Amino acid sequence: MDFSLPLHRALWAAFLLGFFSFFRKSNIIPPSHSQFSPNKHLSRSDFHFTTWGLIVSVKWSKGLQFRERTLLIPLVSIPSHALCPVQALREFFEMCPAPASSPAFVIPTATGLRSLSYSSFTKHLKDLLRLAGFSPNNYSGHSFRRGGATYASSLGISHELIQLQGDWASTAYLEYLARPLRQRYTLAEQVATQIATSTSTSDSLLLQ
Repeated sequence: MDFSLPLHRALWAAFLLGFFSFFRKSNIIPPSHSQFSPNKHLSRSDFHFTTWGLIVSVKWSKGLQFRERTLLIPLVSIPSHALCPVQALREFFEMCPAPASSPAFVIPTATGLRSLSYSSFTKHLKDLLRLAGFSPNNYSGHSFRRGGATYASSLGISHELIQLQGDWASTAYLEYLARPLRQRYTLAEQVATQIATSTSTSDSLLLQ
Protein backbone atom coordinates (compact mmCIF):
# COMPACT_ATOMS: atom_id res chain seq x y z
CA MET A 1 0.00 0.00 0.00
CA ASP A 2 1.14 3.53 -0.77
CA PHE A 3 0.68 5.48 2.46
CA SER A 4 1.27 8.77 0.67
CA LEU A 5 -2.25 8.32 -0.73
CA PRO A 6 -5.15 9.34 1.54
CA LEU A 7 -7.25 6.45 0.24
CA HIS A 8 -4.65 3.88 1.27
CA ARG A 9 -4.25 5.53 4.68
CA ALA A 10 -8.03 5.40 5.13
CA LEU A 11 -8.25 1.76 4.10
CA TRP A 12 -5.39 0.64 6.35
CA ALA A 13 -6.85 2.48 9.35
CA ALA A 14 -10.29 1.01 8.65
CA PHE A 15 -8.88 -2.50 8.22
CA LEU A 16 -7.03 -2.34 11.53
CA LEU A 17 -10.04 -0.86 13.30
CA GLY A 18 -12.19 -3.74 12.06
CA PHE A 19 -9.68 -6.37 13.17
CA PHE A 20 -8.96 -5.08 16.67
CA SER A 21 -12.51 -4.02 17.51
CA PHE A 22 -14.28 -7.03 15.91
CA PHE A 23 -16.43 -4.49 14.08
CA ARG A 24 -18.85 -5.30 11.32
CA LYS A 25 -18.39 -3.36 8.10
CA SER A 26 -21.57 -1.47 8.97
CA ASN A 27 -19.92 -0.29 12.22
CA ILE A 28 -17.03 1.30 10.36
CA ILE A 29 -18.54 3.03 7.32
CA PRO A 30 -21.96 4.02 5.93
CA PRO A 31 -23.44 2.25 2.88
CA SER A 32 -22.67 5.41 0.87
CA HIS A 33 -21.64 9.00 1.52
CA SER A 34 -25.21 10.25 1.06
CA GLN A 35 -26.53 7.67 3.54
CA PHE A 36 -24.25 8.77 6.36
CA SER A 37 -26.07 9.56 9.61
CA PRO A 38 -24.15 10.98 12.60
CA ASN A 39 -26.69 9.28 14.88
CA LYS A 40 -25.89 5.87 13.41
CA HIS A 41 -22.43 5.77 11.83
CA LEU A 42 -18.96 6.50 13.18
CA SER A 43 -18.00 10.18 13.14
CA ARG A 44 -14.61 11.75 13.80
CA SER A 45 -15.95 12.84 17.20
CA ASP A 46 -16.40 9.17 18.20
CA PHE A 47 -12.62 8.65 18.49
CA HIS A 48 -11.08 9.67 21.81
CA PHE A 49 -7.28 9.31 22.06
CA THR A 50 -5.78 8.52 25.46
CA THR A 51 -2.31 8.02 26.91
CA TRP A 52 -2.58 4.26 26.31
CA GLY A 53 -4.47 4.22 23.01
CA LEU A 54 -8.00 5.31 22.14
CA ILE A 55 -11.67 4.66 22.88
CA VAL A 56 -14.22 4.36 20.09
CA SER A 57 -17.82 5.26 20.96
CA VAL A 58 -20.35 3.19 19.02
CA LYS A 59 -23.92 4.51 18.95
CA TRP A 60 -25.49 1.92 16.64
CA SER A 61 -24.83 -1.57 15.35
CA LYS A 62 -26.68 -4.68 14.24
CA GLY A 63 -27.14 -5.62 17.89
CA LEU A 64 -27.77 -2.05 19.04
CA GLN A 65 -30.70 -0.88 16.94
CA PHE A 66 -32.34 1.71 19.18
CA ARG A 67 -29.38 3.58 20.67
CA GLU A 68 -30.30 2.23 24.10
CA ARG A 69 -26.65 2.35 25.11
CA THR A 70 -23.23 3.41 23.82
CA LEU A 71 -20.50 0.84 23.35
CA LEU A 72 -17.05 1.95 24.45
CA ILE A 73 -14.44 -0.02 22.50
CA PRO A 74 -10.79 0.39 23.63
CA LEU A 75 -7.81 -0.01 21.33
CA VAL A 76 -4.36 -0.25 22.89
CA SER A 77 -1.26 1.24 21.23
CA ILE A 78 1.43 -1.10 19.90
CA PRO A 79 4.38 1.31 19.73
CA SER A 80 6.50 1.22 16.56
CA HIS A 81 4.54 -1.73 15.13
CA ALA A 82 3.08 -1.81 11.60
CA LEU A 83 -0.19 -3.21 12.96
CA CYS A 84 -0.79 -0.50 15.56
CA PRO A 85 -4.42 0.61 15.05
CA VAL A 86 -4.00 3.73 17.16
CA GLN A 87 -1.08 5.03 15.11
CA ALA A 88 -2.83 4.18 11.84
CA LEU A 89 -5.93 6.12 12.85
CA ARG A 90 -3.95 9.06 14.20
CA GLU A 91 -1.86 9.33 11.03
CA PHE A 92 -4.93 9.07 8.80
CA PHE A 93 -6.80 11.76 10.74
CA GLU A 94 -3.75 14.03 10.54
CA MET A 95 -3.41 13.47 6.80
CA CYS A 96 -7.14 14.00 6.14
CA PRO A 97 -8.52 16.46 8.70
CA ALA A 98 -12.31 16.75 8.81
CA PRO A 99 -15.03 18.28 11.00
CA ALA A 100 -15.93 16.36 14.15
CA SER A 101 -19.39 15.65 12.72
CA SER A 102 -18.12 14.16 9.44
CA PRO A 103 -17.90 10.43 8.66
CA ALA A 104 -14.83 8.86 10.22
CA PHE A 105 -13.24 7.69 6.97
CA VAL A 106 -13.53 10.59 4.55
CA ILE A 107 -10.99 11.28 1.83
CA PRO A 108 -10.53 14.37 -0.36
CA THR A 109 -11.99 14.22 -3.88
CA ALA A 110 -12.67 16.73 -6.66
CA THR A 111 -16.10 17.35 -5.15
CA GLY A 112 -14.96 17.60 -1.54
CA LEU A 113 -14.59 15.12 1.30
CA ARG A 114 -16.31 11.80 0.58
CA SER A 115 -16.73 8.82 2.87
CA LEU A 116 -15.60 5.32 2.10
CA SER A 117 -18.65 3.23 1.21
CA TYR A 118 -19.50 -0.46 1.45
CA SER A 119 -18.71 -0.99 -2.22
CA SER A 120 -15.39 0.90 -2.18
CA PHE A 121 -14.29 -0.79 1.05
CA THR A 122 -14.96 -4.26 -0.35
CA LYS A 123 -13.60 -3.53 -3.83
CA HIS A 124 -10.29 -2.17 -2.57
CA LEU A 125 -9.95 -5.00 -0.05
CA LYS A 126 -10.34 -7.59 -2.81
CA ASP A 127 -7.96 -5.69 -5.12
CA LEU A 128 -5.29 -5.59 -2.42
CA LEU A 129 -5.76 -9.26 -1.57
CA ARG A 130 -5.34 -10.14 -5.24
CA LEU A 131 -2.13 -8.09 -5.45
CA ALA A 132 -0.83 -9.84 -2.31
CA GLY A 133 -1.45 -13.25 -3.84
CA PHE A 134 -4.58 -14.19 -1.89
CA SER A 135 -7.84 -15.38 -3.42
CA PRO A 136 -10.31 -12.50 -2.94
CA ASN A 137 -13.21 -14.93 -3.11
CA ASN A 138 -12.31 -16.22 0.34
CA TYR A 139 -12.68 -12.84 2.03
CA SER A 140 -15.26 -10.11 2.56
CA GLY A 141 -15.81 -6.99 4.62
CA HIS A 142 -16.74 -9.34 7.48
CA SER A 143 -13.31 -11.03 7.48
CA PHE A 144 -11.76 -8.53 9.89
CA ARG A 145 -14.45 -9.17 12.53
CA ARG A 146 -14.09 -12.92 12.10
CA GLY A 147 -10.30 -12.75 11.92
CA GLY A 148 -9.95 -10.59 15.02
CA ALA A 149 -12.18 -12.88 17.07
CA THR A 150 -10.40 -15.99 15.77
CA TYR A 151 -6.99 -14.56 16.64
CA ALA A 152 -8.14 -13.57 20.13
CA SER A 153 -9.48 -17.08 20.68
CA SER A 154 -6.15 -18.58 19.57
CA LEU A 155 -4.48 -16.59 22.37
CA GLY A 156 -6.67 -18.29 24.94
CA ILE A 157 -8.76 -15.18 25.64
CA SER A 158 -12.07 -16.22 27.15
CA HIS A 159 -15.12 -16.48 24.94
CA GLU A 160 -16.92 -14.19 27.36
CA LEU A 161 -14.44 -11.37 26.67
CA ILE A 162 -14.53 -11.99 22.93
CA GLN A 163 -18.32 -11.91 22.98
CA LEU A 164 -18.24 -8.70 24.99
CA GLN A 165 -15.79 -6.95 22.68
CA GLY A 166 -17.72 -7.98 19.58
CA ASP A 167 -21.11 -7.22 21.16
CA TRP A 168 -22.61 -10.48 19.98
CA ALA A 169 -26.19 -11.02 21.21
CA SER A 170 -26.53 -13.63 23.94
CA THR A 171 -28.09 -14.33 27.32
CA ALA A 172 -25.16 -12.39 28.86
CA TYR A 173 -26.51 -9.15 27.36
CA LEU A 174 -27.09 -7.48 30.75
CA GLU A 175 -23.47 -8.10 31.74
CA TYR A 176 -22.35 -5.86 28.87
CA LEU A 177 -23.88 -2.92 30.72
CA ALA A 178 -22.33 -3.77 34.07
CA ARG A 179 -18.79 -4.49 32.89
CA PRO A 180 -18.06 -2.52 29.74
CA LEU A 181 -14.76 -0.67 29.34
CA ARG A 182 -12.55 -2.46 31.89
CA GLN A 183 -13.29 -5.87 30.42
CA ARG A 184 -12.82 -4.71 26.84
CA TYR A 185 -9.52 -3.04 27.80
CA THR A 186 -8.24 -6.37 29.15
CA LEU A 187 -8.89 -8.05 25.81
CA ALA A 188 -7.44 -5.18 23.76
CA GLU A 189 -4.30 -5.10 25.93
CA GLN A 190 -3.69 -8.84 25.56
CA VAL A 191 -4.08 -8.74 21.79
CA ALA A 192 -1.78 -5.69 21.47
CA THR A 193 0.90 -7.30 23.66
CA GLN A 194 0.85 -10.52 21.64
CA ILE A 195 1.05 -8.67 18.30
CA ALA A 196 3.98 -6.58 19.58
CA THR A 197 6.01 -9.72 20.26
CA SER A 198 4.80 -11.80 17.30
CA THR A 199 7.08 -12.77 14.43
CA SER A 200 4.14 -13.42 12.07
CA THR A 201 3.66 -11.19 9.05
CA SER A 202 1.10 -8.39 9.06
CA ASP A 203 -1.04 -9.95 6.31
CA SER A 204 -1.30 -13.34 7.96
CA LEU A 205 -2.35 -11.82 11.29
CA LEU A 206 -5.06 -9.51 10.00
CA LEU A 207 -7.02 -11.93 7.86
CA GLN A 208 -7.94 -15.38 9.16
